[in-house]
Amino acid sequence: MKDTIKWIISCVVLHNLLVDLKDQWNELYEDNEPD
Repeated sequence: MKDTIKWIISCVVLHNLLVDLKDQWNELYEDNEPD
């Protein structure tokens, strides 16, 4: 059971990191996008 909880927490943390990175990537892309 503890392993399952650790696995779920790891997935949530990884997901949050990827979501944050995606937001930053979109901002960088929009800043550099020529009109």
